[in-house]
Amino acid sequence: MDKLKIFVLGAARSGTSVTGTCLKSVFRLQGRGESHVMPAFQAMLEAFDDYKVSKRGKGRYAFTELEPAKVHQHIHDFVRAFYADLYPHPRRGWIDKTPGPGAIAGIPVIRAIFPDARIVITKRGGLETVDSHMKKFKKGIAAASKVWARSMDRIILAEQAGQDLLVVDQYDIGNSPDAVAAKLAQYLGQPDKAAEIAEFFRTKEPQKSTETDRARRPLLADMNWSDADKEAFAAAAGETMARAGYPM
Repeated sequence: MDKLKIFVLGAARSGTSVTGTCLKSVFRLQGRGESHVMPAFQAMLEAFDDYKVSKRGKGRYAFTELEPAKVHQHIHDFVRAFYADLYPHPRRGWIDKTPGPGAIAGIPVIRAIFPDARIVITKRGGLETVDSHMKKFKKGIAAASKVWARSMDRIILAEQAGQDLLVVDQYDIGNSPDAVAAKLAQYLGQPDKAAEIAEFFRTKEPQKSTETDRARRPLLADMNWSDADKEAFAAAAGETMARAGYPM
């Protein structure tokens, strides 16, 4: 079997850390914590393409001689070489974890550069994610809600597009570790690792910075927020909560 190349993506505070740490440990992978490499190159390529469009038909600039396909290929080759240097062990694979909506939006670039990569996305209900996000990063509820909604909207789009990926919910990691472990092990091509993954999830709980009940999904009425904060969350993330199937 070829070396595993795993990308773990998801909203901040949605289980990327526990999932990434689990897979790194169980599969003995190389890794460097949070990466943020692929979103940078995703943004770079998007900026090039947008600039190319902005100059179309406006003159014979030297820039117009740049062929997008060749530029993209050059960047793709550079990124492959970068990861080969970063993780040089000849037999061990690697794992790359980056939370945030930009990382999720970059899935097509990941797939173009590493067609054999495995992409694991973690998700979590908006209420508990936003509560955790505010406590961890000291952001207001409107900003935290928008970050979660952008991430969740991009996860939904990726699933609807039929991308080759696996989405796991932090709620299920905590409440159904065996089922989640079986899906992960199967997706990563080593079903015999399911028991080890499940045991890791049972003994290494996701980071907890919110007081919501882990055994059931919270409702807006359960949150220790002001009425104004509840209204702000509903305005920023209510539609995405409905699209994602999370209760309000």
